[in-house]
Amino acid sequence: MLVYKKSVVSGVVNEMEIPVSPERIAAFFQEGSPLVQNAFPELNVDQREFLVSGITPTEWNNIFGEDE
Repeated sequence: MLVYKKSVVSGVVNEMEIPVSPERIAAFFQEGSPLVQNAFPELNVDQREFLVSGITPTEWNNIFGEDE
């Protein structure tokens, strides 16, 4: 599913393909936002961060630098 989220840092609306159903994403936000790692254990850290904050890996690296 293609998900659009506004970055909490830049305010830019970003998009990312997330391999979960629209119903699961809606349930995540309607349930008072449980821990994203518990709600979506099959997603990688970049996908989970995007769901929570709207920050893409590129934006994260621009802010904090790349991992070494």
